[in-house]
Amino acid sequence: MDSRWTRLWKDWKHYDDPPKRVKPIPLGILLEAQRLADESGSIALQATARMMWVAFFFLCRPGEYCATVDGNHFFRLCDVALKFGSHVLDLEKAPDAELRGAAYAELEFTDQKNHNRGENVGQYDSGHTSASATKAIAEQVIHLRDNWAPKDAPLCSYMHNDHWYLVTPPMLTNLLRQAVSRVGHKFGIAPADISARSIRASGAMALLCANVAPTTIKLLGRWRSDMMLQYLHIQSPTLVKGLAGRMVKAGDFSFLPGTRQYKLVETEQPEGLYRD
Repeated sequence: MDSRWTRLWKDWKHYDDPPKRVKPIPLGILLEAQRLADESGSIALQATARMMWVAFFFLCRPGEYCATVDGNHFFRLCDVALKFGSHVLDLEKAPDAELRGAAYAELEFTDQKNHNRGENVGQYDSGHTSASATKAIAEQVIHLRDNWAPKDAPLCSYMHNDHWYLVTPPMLTNLLRQAVSRVGHKFGIAPADISARSIRASGAMALLCANVAPTTIKLLGRWRSDMMLQYLHIQSPTLVKGLAGRMVKAGDFSFLPGTRQYKLVETEQPEGLYRD
């Protein structure tokens, strides 16, 4: 309402620290987190690592793959489908070997951010021995049914000492920061830089660096707006590799004579510098 306040507020912003965004996590740190979980033998850590891969490959928000303080809409056992080819596996009766051999996993988002309730999103097996949402989901399904979990049991639940527990964001954050403490120096990331919220950005960043179209990333991540771009960091060397050379090849363009752009460039260049 008062231009003086507007100018003052704008000036203050120049002195503020830059906003601290969620930092994507390289795959090497996620693999180290998986190794930590395997070495520990802890059921809790193993379940946490499985949910980590679900979040990474499906670009999930914390409330979708683990238990948060509020806004829980986590996947349930009945929201899962595992397929081998066109054959849908029976999660109750299929042998463990068949579930572990599934080539495709599908999750039903019962309450999505984009309000498309009941939408099914799937991912094929990555082919990696541990970095695979399909393998992680299969192992979690086996754990749940071995402990007689009901169909509406949260996918992020696990049995320990005859009691059911839920994977939470702090559990995943702690696991990730332990992994960073062991290998973070290789990637230039400090433990304080990441949290469970980083996983969604990590999956999106991996897709972007793989030259997947932003529209496809947006659809998989169920973003309704371009907020997705705030998750992606231009600092990644993988993302900018080769761009300078491509800019040199494509940068030798010109404007048609007689156009406004042609006249603007011509008048702004020192005499003798600009040529048609």
